[in-house]
Parts: sequence; C-alpha cells; structure tokens
Amino acid sequence: MNTSQPDIPIGKIIPSSTGSEDAAIRILIVASDPIVCDSLSNTLRREGYSTATAFSGEEALESIIE
Repeated sequence: MNTSQPDIPIGKIIPSSTGSEDAAIRILIVASDPIVCDSLSNTLRREGYSTATAFSGEEALESIIE
C-alpha cells in the first residue's frame, strides 16, 4: 500500500525546528532524581526539543493543569 504520509517509525518524535518554548511538542520529564531530570532535559534541548521537569507525579499533574 502506497500512502502520501512520510515513513516515520511509530513512536518517533520529530524535534521542533526552533526548539523554542512555543514548540508544538513539549516533553515533560518526571523523575525523583534532579540529576536525571536535568541531564535528560539538557540532552533533549540540545536536540531541539522543548522540555519541562517535575520531581513527582503530583508536581507533573500540577504542571499539566497550568
């Protein structure tokens, strides 16, 4: 079957072209260890993603509601 959609693997996230805060996709990183959050956030930002961090499930839910 030939479709007009690009061949993108399932689950693949395409980074924004600007990596700015107004990017269409923002990744919320949730981990209790601040070093893990910061490290992953920095790595994803260098790749052009917009990120936010939370250190608990409760904090993550609060940030989603805002």
